[in-house]
Amino acid sequence: MIQEYTEKGYWKNKTLYDYFKGILEKNPDKIAIVDGEKRLSFREIDILSNNLTRSLRDLGIKKGDVVSFQLPNWYQAAILNIALTKLGTVVNPIIPIYKEREVKFILTQAQSVAMIIPDEYRGFNYVEMIGELKPQIPHLKHMIVLGENVPEGMIPMHKLLEGDGSPVQVEEVDPNDVKLLIYTSGTTAEPKGVQHTHNTLVWIALNDTSYTGLDENTVTFMPSPVTHITGYCQALEFPFIIGLRAVLMDIWDPDKALDIIEKERCNYTIGATPFLQHIINSPNFEKSDIASPFIFLCGGATGPIDISESVVQASAASMKAVLMGRRVAPEAAR
Repeated sequence: MIQEYTEKGYWKNKTLYDYFKGILEKNPDKIAIVDGEKRLSFREIDILSNNLTRSLRDLGIKKGDVVSFQLPNWYQAAILNIALTKLGTVVNPIIPIYKEREVKFILTQAQSVAMIIPDEYRGFNYVEMIGELKPQIPHLKHMIVLGENVPEGMIPMHKLLEGDGSPVQVEEVDPNDVKLLIYTSGTTAEPKGVQHTHNTLVWIALNDTSYTGLDENTVTFMPSPVTHITGYCQALEFPFIIGLRAVLMDIWDPDKALDIIEKERCNYTIGATPFLQHIINSPNFEKSDIASPFIFLCGGATGPIDISESVVQASAASMKAVLMGRRVAPEAAR
């Protein structure tokens, strides 16, 4: 399959970092990630990820290790993903709503050597959870906390981000090595770990680029969790492959979403159909100044007829949406 897809041009035999290097040479000071008032350029993310790469390497984390994280849509997730790419590790995002049972199952099966968590998010104490799970997961060596509540035995993430930003050695990897291990929801049984290589992740970015017209002028609004395949690819991979800007939102609120879209001049997003429904039903929708055209790509379920009709009526408000059911992947995605 590798030979076939390479010959057909699906696999480019490049990694995220290969594309990121090109962006750093071409447009390093362009804003890559927006998280509320925090705005980070590609150069700043490179510098911070160098610091984090060095710190994680000093902890003994190495190429091929599995590193898990359960972060919300915060800018630190983008820095972490680049750092782990430089280290050559397998990245394992875990959705924040997962609690003890799911987290223990994933960390155990994935054999993660490190876990990065917020101290608290949406009223839940992640530090307490991982502290209780640690004795049951002997191969979990490092617990890294983003926030102020960092108990003894855990590592504050802000310390790992400190440094002079000097270049680090980037591990050489085979583009066909596994880069991402992401778990299904476990609707019919236990969650299943889906593996993506560097090649398959790059293909997703380039395929979506050709499908939706994404380019370096795209400003993506991303409320979908960065620990879900949609948010992970769109917010943590695409900016560094395509050169676009990703605007993050961690807790969904349709009125705030409209404010962010308008303020940041976002012109593209992708998410489940309810996101679109909530935006259209917002009392602020009709008076919002949305970029034209604004593409809203829906997936995961068939778009209801009433939503389709609402989108057509909303065309005067400069909004376009692509409503789809289950997307039929090209041969290369099978």
